[in-house]
Amino acid sequence: MAVRLLVLVGLTLSLTVRGIATVVPTLATSWPPRNAATPPAACAAAMDAFCNGVALAQCRATIVTKGGSLPLFPLHDTDSKGSPAAWRCYSGSALNANLSQYNTSANSPLYCSEDAGLQRVLVDCTNPVELVLLEQAAREQGAVCLDGSPPAVYVRKGDPAKFHVHFEGGGWCYHDPPGLLEDNQCFYRAYGPPIESNTPPAYLGSSRMLAANYSAAPPRGFSYYQSADPAENPAMHNYSFAYVHYCDGMSYTGDRADPVMVNNKPIFYRGRRVRDAVIAHLLREAGMAAATDVVISGTSAGGLGVYLNLDAIRAQIPPAIRVRGLAVAGFFLASGANYLPQMINLAIAQNSSGALSPTCRQKMAAHKLPAEMCIFPEYFAAAITTPVFALQSQFDTWQLAHIAETSSGNATAVEDYGRVLHGRIQDLIDSASSLSFPSHAVWLSSCLTHGLALTSHWVKATIGGVHEWDAFQQWFDGKLDGAGYNRTWIDCSSYQCDHSCP
Repeated sequence: MAVRLLVLVGLTLSLTVRGIATVVPTLATSWPPRNAATPPAACAAAMDAFCNGVALAQCRATIVTKGGSLPLFPLHDTDSKGSPAAWRCYSGSALNANLSQYNTSANSPLYCSEDAGLQRVLVDCTNPVELVLLEQAAREQGAVCLDGSPPAVYVRKGDPAKFHVHFEGGGWCYHDPPGLLEDNQCFYRAYGPPIESNTPPAYLGSSRMLAANYSAAPPRGFSYYQSADPAENPAMHNYSFAYVHYCDGMSYTGDRADPVMVNNKPIFYRGRRVRDAVIAHLLREAGMAAATDVVISGTSAGGLGVYLNLDAIRAQIPPAIRVRGLAVAGFFLASGANYLPQMINLAIAQNSSGALSPTCRQKMAAHKLPAEMCIFPEYFAAAITTPVFALQSQFDTWQLAHIAETSSGNATAVEDYGRVLHGRIQDLIDSASSLSFPSHAVWLSSCLTHGLALTSHWVKATIGGVHEWDAFQQWFDGKLDGAGYNRTWIDCSSYQCDHSCP
């Protein structure tokens, strides 16, 4: 099917349908439209690339006309499979997925396409992202990545009253590659080959390659609960968004004064300083100090970082601002013959204890256990004072492979692990069911997955008829505060029992 693209600006038509007033863009009568907007240079380049080098004007010319009008709403048009075409539109401002509610202005061009690939290009280029390297914080506060490079954060402007700050994940120093001592593993992240197939060399231990190669988006891109696309992210697509680059190897908790020398190169353990520097920058330079609401999120190692750092971040933010956590796939168990001791050793090597729950550390001391056991949420999550929404699969694929050391093909082992995880997250479930408000909330899925909100699970998976994103939004908006409201969504407990899983 030919790529179809429409650019309209400054054209509106008010209609009343069944008593409901709506505003829709007027259809142009000729090509190009008399008031057509020229896309920003970045958008034009992205569209050209998508069209395989065809000039932008030729790309536009592939639009099918009907009776001299451009089909902004081609209700009787079809796609390649014969289904009704679904146009989707984007602009640099906050958008609503219902096209009938759009009102464009001379300063806000509207880009429309029915091609899924081009839709992604349009979302990215009409919601520009700025890469900020915190070089001053690196010089003055010693806030640096493993290799000594400055912290990095991607910032996308949106609703100035609502901020979503996402702490990137990506494992820890301990498991890449296995078998090395903790300092060597961190050296490998800082100076070695790619850890993941979709990331460049040294990505998870450095920010050096970002400015040259990834100035508009991180290598993994922005997906679902990070997205500016209302179809992918109904809850937070229009928020101001900050994506914190993960480069310390220990969920933003390490704080060792002197670097460790490995192979004649320094390794810095400063994740806690990176965390503090990023929040300070967002408050001072990005307008977050004037916000009314802030969501602190993270997935995987970033999700663990939410559990570990949420109260400390809350303390940095002015008390008048409402702060909530969204911890995705971060409830890692204190289990595993390899995982448990290596995580404790890594926390010791990075001097992470200062970032851990004081109450938990006291309990560990009373039982003559290392304070670093408090990196595992089962020992402290229920006592976090800042409300957190725990989004977790009891059949987490990463934990099954690396902690349970089993495969999804072993149904008995999978179900056994799921029961253990459910039992250990029970304190957090009980806390979410308490009568103190605002309280925590828990979504415990039975889907075989790790990413959850980073995948289509965010908009497709349901528990009790409620979608992931909607459960979070109801809780975040305070609609579930008070006795009698449900703040826990607990899925069926047997392996592959949930048929809403994507």
